[in-house]
Amino acid sequence: MRTFDRGDIVWIDFEPSVGTEQKGTRPALVLSPKEVNRMVGHFICVPISQGANLNRTLGFTVSLIGTGLKTQGVVISDQIKAVDPVERNARFIETAPQYIIEEVLGKLAVILGIDE
Repeated sequence: MRTFDRGDIVWIDFEPSVGTEQKGTRPALVLSPKEVNRMVGHFICVPISQGANLNRTLGFTVSLIGTGLKTQGVVISDQIKAVDPVERNARFIETAPQYIIEEVLGKLAVILGIDE
């Protein structure tokens, strides 16, 4: 199985999910680096959605529109999840540009109260 890296966009199954968590099989952006993912056997990611209207109004999303990616929608930076790539049937789609990764990590730093 491929070891995913920060910036990879992958298809994963978010089920089971509860409450306001993202549901179903959808793309996600991997945030953790390959070296860590290899060591721990899972990766940290955030979902990508065509909806996420509340998250958009709160400023927690990063748009993929106009990036040249085939994956469209918004990255939902406040829905952080650690997933097992085997159990979640993760499949590589493409790699996001560095500026998208940096914008998502910047929003995550604000959400978590981490000084940049």
